[in-house]
Amino acid sequence: MKDPQTTLVANRKLEPVIKYVRSTPGGVLRMLAILNKRTKKKWVRSNLERWLASDPEKRTQPLFGIGLLLIEIADKMKEEDKAG
Repeated sequence: MKDPQTTLVANRKLEPVIKYVRSTPGGVLRMLAILNKRTKKKWVRSNLERWLASDPEKRTQPLFGIGLLLIEIADKMKEEDKAG
């Protein structure tokens, strides 16, 4: 069972990432490609879909390190998008 306090903290930190990735065309696939490259693992779209689900009730909390990495990747994506 999820601890309500950790769920609140995770949702608060990941919510901007979720909104950005979901509102950016191709955002999930782009994030997936960067995540696979950075971790040298084969993550699949369903992993991201669970972590970044729009509905908080369906969302699965990523491990701490992956959560931090998702935030870093979203920040990098935003910088690239601003640079054009």
